[in-house]
Amino acid sequence: MTNLLNLYSDPGHLIRRAYQISSAAFFDECRLFNLGLVDCAVLYGIDSLPGIDQVSLSRAIAVDRSSIARVVSRLEARGFIKRDVNQEDRREKKVELTPEGKSVVRNIRPKVNEVNKRILAPLKPEEQEQFIRYLTTVCDLNNDISRAPLVEDIKAPK
Repeated sequence: MTNLLNLYSDPGHLIRRAYQISSAAFFDECRLFNLGLVDCAVLYGIDSLPGIDQVSLSRAIAVDRSSIARVVSRLEARGFIKRDVNQEDRREKKVELTPEGKSVVRNIRPKVNEVNKRILAPLKPEEQEQFIRYLTTVCDLNNDISRAPLVEDIKAPK
């Protein structure tokens, strides 16, 4: 017989619960934008690396290639980004924010900052830093088992 107390201290279960809490806080604060967490990550990635190609973007923000294609299509349909086929390699699609997309990023950023403050509010400032450090370490050291590993050496196109 399984003891629920074991479940409540299981790292995978706690990470899933933390994701539920994070998602709920995000949707509560950012409801007016009608965007999801991955949508926001894609917009932030394109804002940071304008003109990046879709595949490199997926690697830079650790989102699998099929998901990035769906999100990019959805954001393009809403007029937040535009895609251009690279004339030298037609398989490559460059993405950049439209003026409307830049406005969304500018307006959602303060809301996301509020979400982060809300999530970390139960912790003391030094515990917040420690928590982020530990999460970063867990993600970094387990990156190779991810379905969409983070590749940090992505640079903005010239």
